[in-house]
Amino acid sequence: MENTGFIKLYRKLTNWQWYTDANMARVFIHLCLKACYMSSNYRGIEIPRGHVLINFTQYAADLDIKL
Repeated sequence: MENTGFIKLYRKLTNWQWYTDANMARVFIHLCLKACYMSSNYRGIEIPRGHVLINFTQYAADLDIKL
C-alpha cells in the first residue's frame, strides 16, 4: 500500500468519549490511515475497501504500546 493521499478527520472527533485516552485515539487514527482505499487481495482473501488486516502484536510495536 502506498503512503500517499489523505484522510478526513472531523473536528467532532474531539467529542468522542475515547478521545482523551491517548492510546485509543492513536489506534483509531492508525487504523484509519492503514485501511484499504481500494479493494485488494491478501493471500487469496479479498480485502474490501475500508477494511484493514490487524496483527495486534505488530500494531502495538508500531505504536509503541505495551500489551
